Amino acid sequence: MRYNVLIADDKYREQLKPVLDPYFEGSDISFEYVDSPQRAVERVKYDDVGIDIVLMDIKFEDRYEGLEGGIWAVREIKGMDPDLPVGMITEYPMEHTAFQAGGYRASFYLPKDDFLPGPREPSHKLKKLEECIKEALRAAEPRYDRLHMLAANKLAKTYEEEEAKGPATVSFMRWENDLILQVVEKLSSDEEVRCLDVGCGTGRYEILLSSLNRPNLSIWGIDFSGGMVKRAEENISKLPSRLLQ
Repeated sequence: MRYNVLIADDKYREQLKPVLDPYFEGSDISFEYVDSPQRAVERVKYDDVGIDIVLMDIKFEDRYEGLEGGIWAVREIKGMDPDLPVGMITEYPMEHTAFQAGGYRASFYLPKDDFLPGPREPSHKLKKLEECIKEALRAAEPRYDRLHMLAANKLAKTYEEEEAKGPATVSFMRWENDLILQVVEKLSSDEEVRCLDVGCGTGRYEILLSSLNRPNLSIWGIDFSGGMVKRAEENISKLPSRLLQ
């Protein structure tokens, strides 16, 4: 399972990236950086399920609609996706910005001095930021489950429309889908379940089974056609990657 963190900070090149990337290397957390609140809002606006949490600096060079850039951005992001976690990080912690961030439902408010190690300080100081990120992600799990179900159902419907050649085919595909789901659902939810799809084609069954949202379910597909495998990989990449093997 991997989590994608979007960081918006105009000083990320000198303050954050040189510290965060080495510390989190090899972990389940990866970072994407932008240097302005507008870019962060645009990134979230056109994102499906790729961003799991946003870390937002508060003070940027410009103000927006009378607000600090980070406060404006959290307002806009929460207006688009109320359940997307947004954590505030700041070099200049102030009571009024903490109050504003809380009013727009920021997940946490963390001064940079609390987690960024100085030249002679140990890197494990970053553990504070890691804990805040993971706690916000745990609280947002219902959001991720909801988005996953929407994406899986949308793709499954697309497959049905593309591959159906007539009423009989549609009826057979629905019966076949229901049968597969019933078999897997009857398996123990406490044990690891591994499904092998021989002749996976474009990945229809992988998408179908992923809609069950079972953490202990691994889905593997093989096909003699390299073109089919490539198309399956492209289609599966549209779903949340941490739910598919």
